[in-house]
Amino acid sequence: IVLILTIFLALISFLIITRRIIKPIENITSAMLKLSKGDKTVDVPEISRGGEIGVMASAVESFKIEAQNYSDSLEIEVAERTKELKAVNDLLTSSIDYASKIQKALLPQKHKLTEYCQDHFIYHDQRDIVGGDFYAIFENKDKIYVCVFDCAGHGVPGALLTMILGSSLQNIIKNEIESPGFLLTKLNN
Repeated sequence: IVLILTIFLALISFLIITRRIIKPIENITSAMLKLSKGDKTVDVPEISRGGEIGVMASAVESFKIEAQNYSDSLEIEVAERTKELKAVNDLLTSSIDYASKIQKALLPQKHKLTEYCQDHFIYHDQRDIVGGDFYAIFENKDKIYVCVFDCAGHGVPGALLTMILGSSLQNIIKNEIESPGFLLTKLNN
């Protein structure tokens, strides 16, 4: 009888420990795993329970709330930074587009080229919106000069060089040009 009573009490103790301690801890652990995988909708079990298990469940719930608040604040900060970056990008893009218009204005107009040659074409395809490719045509003392330049660099640095080149070329052609070599020497100086 003592043996049967001992086995019966051990079985009852096992069931009570399993239902009151092990199962709640497994439920809380499962909720923590779901939280760690990003499931923000998980309900933390045993939150209203007293004792150590209730304290553990409350700690997990507090972590869930803090993690959600941190995530929300990060989302807001990312949205603000994205908005700032978009504004800067729009400003830069509009500035580069305007610089492209200025750079294209320095190139000879098609009707000007037609004055010198009826049968011509221009293939001007830069890698970037602005760049270091430049061409010019001008007349000096009944001679026609056609210049094609590829300034070092791409994008904005190349475009700056073409602006300097275009300005220098305009100043040089105001004077008498003896030869193409003379023109290149003047540009180089």
